[in-house]
Amino acid sequence: MASSFTLSSPPRGQARLTRTWAFRPTSIVSYTQLPWSTSHSRLRAGRFGEQSCVPCEGEGGPQALTLPQAEEHLASLQSGWEIEHDEQKRLHLSRLWKTKNFLAALELSRRFGEVAEHEGHHPDVHITGWNRLKLVLWTHSRNGLTLNDFVLAAKLDDVDVQGLLWRKKKVENL
Repeated sequence: MASSFTLSSPPRGQARLTRTWAFRPTSIVSYTQLPWSTSHSRLRAGRFGEQSCVPCEGEGGPQALTLPQAEEHLASLQSGWEIEHDEQKRLHLSRLWKTKNFLAALELSRRFGEVAEHEGHHPDVHITGWNRLKLVLWTHSRNGLTLNDFVLAAKLDDVDVQGLLWRKKKVENL
């Protein structure tokens, strides 16, 4: 049995991604057609939303960034993103969204998941309480942040969050 779907909102300036899943008794095989180049040379500082993540396997992939390099790239993202350290002093990029309710947090997570799957770079997703969604980005194979993390963060900044985020209700004075 095989099925096919097309992502409804491809990243800016890029063609739609068609993915066909073929289900076999022992595994799931994914056949993906990417109509644009994923060359390592396309991954560079600045304008991250217009780039694509590159594979990290092997020696040719993106290298781990130092803290000063990561802080420099952080300025190119929307506000809300922070650089953190974990227990092993590895750098992570994180952001917290406060949603209207639990279902809004799930929907926002789903939207972010589509983008992450499209890029082949997956964040750690945490839903805490009933309305807080936190994403943590880092490149596990490089034990820290790479330019891929900033590319994905920029693309996540472009996701439509309208109607999902919590807003204080305005109280009118009578």
